[in-house]
This record gives sequence, structure tokens and C-alpha cells, in this order.
Amino acid sequence: MEHFLPCGRIVEPSFGNGAFLRALPKGADWLEIQKGRDFFKAEGRWDWAVGNPPFSQFRAFLQKALHVTDNVVFIGLAPAWFVRPRQEDMRQARFALVEPCALPIPPDWPQFGIKLTARWARRGWEGGIATPASPRTGPAPPPIPAVWSPAPRPEALAAGLDFVRSMPILTG
Repeated sequence: MEHFLPCGRIVEPSFGNGAFLRALPKGADWLEIQKGRDFFKAEGRWDWAVGNPPFSQFRAFLQKALHVTDNVVFIGLAPAWFVRPRQEDMRQARFALVEPCALPIPPDWPQFGIKLTARWARRGWEGGIATPASPRTGPAPPPIPAVWSPAPRPEALAAGLDFVRSMPILTG
């Protein structure tokens, strides 16, 4: 998560085993329905929602995050962000994708041919989607550096791989 540099009030909406919380700045909030802290019932606002929502509930987590934050970084399969209803949810909430970050799929996971990514969406963003061939355009949203690096820093990539390895493998 160092790649995206979240700051301010941050929430991890699907705590799981705490891998994301360990990678976030001190003081980040966490929620986990199985621990009695349900993101869907939580009240308040955060600057960032950062996490790995269950793939089967991606849209519900995204919808809630769009209402209670200004920045969302979720790990998911690359196509998860481009399903038409999710795009409509983002449009209505005035969010747009800022940047994708490809993550390695752990070697012990099934190799299913779809990229695993962390994607950042921001309320009011109009600068286009940053890619290695098309870096961020226009002024970068503070406090993100104006120069975009097409490759994540090695320590951030290693932390991402450690996090991905800690996730349960999807079944049925």
C-alpha cells in the first residue's frame, strides 16, 4: 500500500487476518463483520478505504466505500472494476480510476490468467487513468508525488506479495 501513500483517516473495511492493517499507517481504523465490526453498519467518513474485500461481495463493499470515503484502493481481479453496474456506481458517486497496480499472483495459487490488481479510485478525479504507457496527467492529487513510477518500489511489491499470500484461496 506504500505505492498509493494513503493518509488522513483510513479504514480497512474487511480486516480478515490483518495483513492490510499492518501495511497501513498507524492509527488506521479496521472493520470486520466476523469480529462484530460491520463495515456496512459503520457510520462516519474516512479519507481512504483500503482493503481486499471478498470477491463475492466486491460491489457491495465498493458501493459503501464510495459513500463514506474520497479514495478507494481495493485488491481484486482486474475485470472487477469494469463490470457495467460497478462503473455506473462509480459514475453516480463521481469517482474515477486514478491508477492500477498489478500484483503478483502467488505461485501456490491457481494460475487463472486474470491479473490481480490494486486499483485506486478517487472522488472527483478527472486526470485519466495512469498506466506505464500513460502516466498520470494533470496535477497529481496531494499528497501523491507528481511523477508517477511505472514500477512499484521493490519493498511495496514485496509487501503486496506477502499480503496476497496471506489471503485464503477462493473456493466454489
